[in-house]
Amino acid sequence: MTRKIIITSFAVIFTAGCLSLSCTSNKTRFKYSQPIWHQNDSSAIPVPQKTDVRKFDETLNITVRRPVVNALEFSRTVPSRDVNSLDEVPSSSWFNHRLGYKDISPQDLLKGPYKDGPPIPPLKVIEGKFSGLTPGFVVEDSREIQYLFKFDPPDFPGIETAADFIVNRLFWGFGYNVPEDYLFYFNRSQLSIEPQSGFAAEYVDSIFNHIAVPNNGRYRCTASKILKGIILGPFPSEGVREDDPNDRIDHENRRVLRGLKVFGAFTNYTDLRIENTLDVYVGDRGEGYVKHYLLDFGGSLGAFSADKSRLWGGANHLFSFKEMTKNLLTAGLVVENWEELEYTPWKSVGAFEAEKFKPQSWKETYPFLPIHQNQPADDYWAAKILGALDRDHLEILVNAAEFPEDAAAEYVLNTLLSRQKKTLRYFLTRVSPLEAANFSNERLYVKDMSKILLGEEFSAASYKIKFSDAHGNKISEMEIIDNTEKEFSIPVSDDLFEAAQGYLRISIRSFWEGKATPAAAQFHLIKKEDEAPVVVGVIH
Repeated sequence: MTRKIIITSFAVIFTAGCLSLSCTSNKTRFKYSQPIWHQNDSSAIPVPQKTDVRKFDETLNITVRRPVVNALEFSRTVPSRDVNSLDEVPSSSWFNHRLGYKDISPQDLLKGPYKDGPPIPPLKVIEGKFSGLTPGFVVEDSREIQYLFKFDPPDFPGIETAADFIVNRLFWGFGYNVPEDYLFYFNRSQLSIEPQSGFAAEYVDSIFNHIAVPNNGRYRCTASKILKGIILGPFPSEGVREDDPNDRIDHENRRVLRGLKVFGAFTNYTDLRIENTLDVYVGDRGEGYVKHYLLDFGGSLGAFSADKSRLWGGANHLFSFKEMTKNLLTAGLVVENWEELEYTPWKSVGAFEAEKFKPQSWKETYPFLPIHQNQPADDYWAAKILGALDRDHLEILVNAAEFPEDAAAEYVLNTLLSRQKKTLRYFLTRVSPLEAANFSNERLYVKDMSKILLGEEFSAASYKIKFSDAHGNKISEMEIIDNTEKEFSIPVSDDLFEAAQGYLRISIRSFWEGKATPAAAQFHLIKKEDEAPVVVGVIH
C-alpha cells in the first residue's frame, strides 16, 4: 500500500519573547549522556535482618488500609523509578536482560536457570515441608546439594509439577531471578532418612499417602534447588528494605515488579503474593549483597484454582471491598464472567482457558501492591518482553513438562498462544507502542511494536507527529496516513533543531481505525554543533 505524508505545517516562527525565554532557560528533561543499562546495586553490605511478613497483615494493608489512606490523601501513582532515559529497565539484583533484549533460543529457555542440574540419587530426607498446597520435604542428593521436593495433589496428578516447570522457565526468560526447578522422578527405594533429621519412616510414608500416586513405581515431583546464601525472607511489597543501602527505590515504584501484572495475567499466576518472593544474601558476610527472587509457580495455569475449587481464580481477589459492595448492592444477582467457566477434561490442567480471559481485569488471589501501582508504560514494557516469546519457545516448554494425559500438552500450548495474543493486544494499545530505531540522513526511523509483535492484525495505522522545543512549545506538525510498514521514518531537518535551540521533542500518537491511543510516545533529541542528532530520552 502507498504511504501519504501530509505536512500540515512547517513554519518555524517564534516571537522575540519566546526566543529570549528559550535562550535563558536550560531546563531539559534529559541530558546529553549515555543511558544506564546496569544498575550497580550489588555493593558489599552487612547482612540485613530477616523479614517477618505475615499474610494477614499484608492482605489487610492492601485491601483496607492503603485504599483508605489513598482516598484521604488523594495520592497519585508516580512513574516507575527503575527505568533509564530510554524508558527501559536496567539490569540489577532484581532483573536480567533476556527475552526482548537478546536472542534467547527455545533451548536456552528450556535450560533456564540450570547450574547444578536435577538431583542425583541416592537421596536423603533431611527436613520436612509443611506449608503450601501439598506437603513435601527437603532432600540432599549424592553431591550434598539440597532440594525441596514438592508434589502434586492426590486428585490432580501432574497439575502443579507441570505448571511449575513451564512458568519457572518463562519467568526466567522474562528476566527474573528464579530457583533451579526441575521435573524429577524417583523410586521410594532411592530415598532414605537422615538419622539426625528426627523424622521417622512413618512420617515420610504419611506424606506419600497425601500426594498423587506413583506411576510404574515412580513418584513425580518438582525438585527445587535450595538457594545458596543467607535466606532473609520475603521482600517488602511497599517501601524498601531499610537495612540494605543498595535498596534505594520503593518496591511499589519498581517497573520490574509492576510489570508482573502482564506476566501474571498471561500465565494465570494467581498465587503471586509476597510470600512467594525471597531475598537472599549472596557472598561472604560483609562482602555480599541482597539478590531478589520470585518462586513457587506451581499454582499457575489454573493449578491453584483447581486444587482449591476456585473457578474465580484470576478474576477476583480473595477479599475486596469493591466486590463486596457490588454484591451487596446487586444482591449477588450479577452473573460474573468466571461463573461460566468449567474445568478442562484433564486433571493435569485445571480451569485454564483463553476464550473468556480478559487481561485488563485479571487479578491475583492475594493483592500484590506493586501491580496495583502500575501505569500503561509499565505494562507496555512487559508486553514487549512477552511478545519476544514465539511458538517454538512455548512448545519446547510444554512438551518438556510431560503432561501425563493425552492432548493436555496441545491444549495448554494453544491456550498460552491465545492468552499471549490477547494480552499483547490489550497492553500494546494503552500507549503509542513506538521505539526509535536510529537517526540518519535527517530522518528519525521508528519501529511500531504493535505491528512487529501482532503482525497483520495491525496492518494499517496513522500517526500524528508534533515537533516541540524543550518547553513544549510547538514548532511544527505532520501526519502519516495509512502506513502498513513495521518501520517508518520522519524527516527531521536542521531547521527544526535550530528552532528548538538544539533540544527537539518529537511526539508521535498512533491511530487505529481512526481511534487514537491514550498517549503519544515522546522522543527527545539533542543536536550539538557539527555532531549528528542523538536520541537522549524516550517517554511512553
